Amino acid sequence: MLLRPAPSSRQQANCRHKNGLSVAELLWAVTLLALVGALIVKTLTPERERARISHAASSLEYLRGHIHLALEDATLAGKFAPDMIAEGIWLGPGAPPKGIDISNRESLHIENLVHPATFLPTDPWGHAYVLRSLPHHDRQILTIATGGPDGILPESWSANSKDILQILWPRP
Repeated sequence: MLLRPAPSSRQQANCRHKNGLSVAELLWAVTLLALVGALIVKTLTPERERARISHAASSLEYLRGHIHLALEDATLAGKFAPDMIAEGIWLGPGAPPKGIDISNRESLHIENLVHPATFLPTDPWGHAYVLRSLPHHDRQILTIATGGPDGILPESWSANSKDILQILWPRP
């Protein structure tokens, strides 16, 4: 039987335990996980904002359809839809967008206009959707809008705008 010499202290430091990681290996693993996590967060942050914008556009389409149906039902019941909306600003649930002061007047709520079973969403940034009549050329158009991430409503209607949609008036 051959006897081996006892390992030196240097050999013991380089020797790995049978059932564990060395401190250097553990530090490498933690560093790699932190790097991968940072890359994932950096990649997904812009996607989150794009998803919010897409959600807002989808909610605007949903609300446009339900408001049009409510105005059509009112027209069939003998009410004149433009008189129902008038020049007021109708708010959905959520915080009013910037620039709308509702403290000095009785606010109009979209939930009073649509069918009671209709789900009314807030925009992805927590603001209320706003229904209002805007001048466009020689006529008034009915619009539904969101304030977007900054909470500021658009001042005029544009056919290519993503945060404001036109609602068709029902035929009298």
